[in-house]
Amino acid sequence: GVPESITRQLMHEESRGNVDAQSYVTFEGYYSAGLFQIYTKPENYDYLLWKYWPSSEGEFDVYNPIHNASVALPYLRDLHTQYGSWYKALLFYNHGDIATASERTKAYARRIINAK
Repeated sequence: GVPESITRQLMHEESRGNVDAQSYVTFEGYYSAGLFQIYTKPENYDYLLWKYWPSSEGEFDVYNPIHNASVALPYLRDLHTQYGSWYKALLFYNHGDIATASERTKAYARRIINAK
């Protein structure tokens, strides 16, 4: 449900295709990890796994590229359904709030959408 061009560019923006990518640790002590940089703060992480990772699939490994994509992409698809545009979905995916998204976050969303 996510266009291939957006999937490719999102992966590039988030991890440069590095399955072991990990962001800096936030002031709260959490980080983002894997191809699509899933945020590990428990309320975010637990929600994503509850919603998108079937227990029948076994233990989730954020660094496994298939596991990471299997959670991140359906989440982005649902954000698109909720917000009605890929731009707004990407703002929320990156920042968690559309209304307070910085110019940096807006540029991130535009780069992903405008990639060929």
